[in-house]
Amino acid sequence: MKRRVNRKAAALLALAALPVLYLGYAFAQRQASRPRRAAAPSGAQTITVKAGDNLQRALDAARPGDEVVLEAGAAFVGNFVLPVKPGESFVTVRSSRAGELAAGRRVTPADAARMARVATPNSGPAFLAPPNSHHWRLVGLEVTQSGRFNTFDLIQLGDGDARGPQDTAAEAPRQLTIDRCYLHAFDDSTTLKRGVALNSAQTEVTNSYISGVKAKDQETHALGGWNGPGPFTIENNYLEAAGVNIMFGGATAAIPDLVPSDITIKNNYIYKPPAWKGVWQAKNLLELKSARRVTITGNVLENSWPDSQTGWGVIFNVLGEYGPASAVEDVEFTRNVLRHTANGVNLRGMEPTDAAVRVRRVRVADNLVDDVGAYGGEGKVFQLLNGTENVRIEHNTVAGRVASLLLLDAVGAFRHEGFAFVNNLGPHGTYGVFANGGAQGTAALEQFCRRWEFAGNVVAGADANRYPARNLYPPAFGPEFFADAARGNYRVRDPRFKGRGTDGRDPGCDFDGLEAATAWFGGGA
Repeated sequence: MKRRVNRKAAALLALAALPVLYLGYAFAQRQASRPRRAAAPSGAQTITVKAGDNLQRALDAARPGDEVVLEAGAAFVGNFVLPVKPGESFVTVRSSRAGELAAGRRVTPADAARMARVATPNSGPAFLAPPNSHHWRLVGLEVTQSGRFNTFDLIQLGDGDARGPQDTAAEAPRQLTIDRCYLHAFDDSTTLKRGVALNSAQTEVTNSYISGVKAKDQETHALGGWNGPGPFTIENNYLEAAGVNIMFGGATAAIPDLVPSDITIKNNYIYKPPAWKGVWQAKNLLELKSARRVTITGNVLENSWPDSQTGWGVIFNVLGEYGPASAVEDVEFTRNVLRHTANGVNLRGMEPTDAAVRVRRVRVADNLVDDVGAYGGEGKVFQLLNGTENVRIEHNTVAGRVASLLLLDAVGAFRHEGFAFVNNLGPHGTYGVFANGGAQGTAALEQFCRRWEFAGNVVAGADANRYPARNLYPPAFGPEFFADAARGNYRVRDPRFKGRGTDGRDPGCDFDGLEAATAWFGGGA
């Protein structure tokens, strides 16, 4: 059963941390030495900050276009604020050796020697972008804790200040970039709720490494946002968290009618260390509870086990408690590898008491779902609950210990409208296409769907008499069926099944496209 969170108490805790943050700000202001300013050829300034210098004073003094250059290897301890500046040029805060970190390459912990370290000494963030802050770029920094504190966010982008939460989209900080940064907990035993809080607009997190985000008694996120309009670009990162690695929504937005929008999640390694099983509270790898126009492509998502939830890899789920504007809509989940998970992809369509809160227009296509049913999980591959609208699941390849290929349920009259399950390939498992209540195959689709299509699929082990026509139901996937299943190559080799999709393609995933989209992945972080 999902644990419910007392959101009022969580909000009070977050507000309680703000005085600590501003005390840290004052502490930084009192640091002794003055940073050094030098002219740059462009007319902008370079402000050099060495060990022992006052970083906050440098941030306050910087003008649009300036660079604040932190000495590599130096440590700066405090809660630092990225203040509001005039103009539309970026202020860059970077390590003095950031030029040695190649643009477009994801950093790793081995790059820490080239970085300056910025560490929070308490529960407040190391960096805060308050309301109306804009045009800040963080490059080549190690951001962490200076000790074993229960820290909320290492970097907090938006959501409020000492006066309260931001309650208009115009207040949200904007034009913010985190690039080639290494964010992590103090050590393996230290709790950290969130790497970056994304309550902002026009924000990019790229080429970075976020690890050690974990706790025993609360949900944790490598990246999470609920009160920022977007757009957000999350690309080419290693993202490690025990709770939900990436989350949008999950709390009530103070900005009226807000849905985080225009989100790109691309070429990330989204990972839970198996050693964390049974140690830290775990939920799933990626969850959308309020999001619009989302592209999720070219990612590798690994390891999700039963704990606080049942170990889904991916959840698209709206809840009316987060406001009547809540929606998950216009989502593309394509060309990803999802593997070693107890269950696959779960879509919960609406709040049963509010038909306006919907999951709608979602496409799940050309993904490999490998080793579903791992960690002793239930082995449910796809699940649709409570009246989704225009969900299309197509050209996915499934392997693993499957119990049900597709599980359907709904409340009252809220059936799934315009559902398509086409050109997929996988084992039937114990229950195949199954409705909560016992119906199977065609009967299950008719019970809980309106305007549905089920065609071009290859479902090994299904009873063709119980399923729709225009599909293929071999008794099993023999050794001749795939190119090399033992090595994870699930391309269709059997000539009887090639080109048998409704579109003339092979059933299952387009592996050439998938491999091109995930070519960055070499089997590790």
